[in-house]
Amino acid sequence: MFSVMRPESDPTLTTDKEAYVTGETIVFTGEHWVPGEAVTIVINRGGDGEKITVQVTADDNGSFTTTSTMAYALSHNGAPPAGYFVIGDGPVIGPKQ
Repeated sequence: MFSVMRPESDPTLTTDKEAYVTGETIVFTGEHWVPGEAVTIVINRGGDGEKITVQVTADDNGSFTTTSTMAYALSHNGAPPAGYFVIGDGPVIGPKQ
C-alpha cells in the first residue's frame, strides 16, 4: 500500500512583494507542500495573452523558492498581469487561488 504524508498545514505560496512592475523579478516561496511534489505556477497576462509557466519541486521539508520575471501586460502601459495560479502535480493538489 502506498501512502503520502500530508503536511499538517495547507500548502502556501507567497511572493516577496505585493505588486511588481513589468520586468521585475518575482520571488515565489512555497511551504507545507508534500516533499518532492511538482508545483507549477502560471503567470497570466490577462485575456488571451501569453502565460509564463514556472515549475519547481518541493524539497525534503515541503518548501521551495523560485523566481520569474513579471510578464508584460497586454496594455503595454506597465500595468501588472491579471494574476497567477498554482497547480500541485504531485499526490496532493496544491493551493487554489
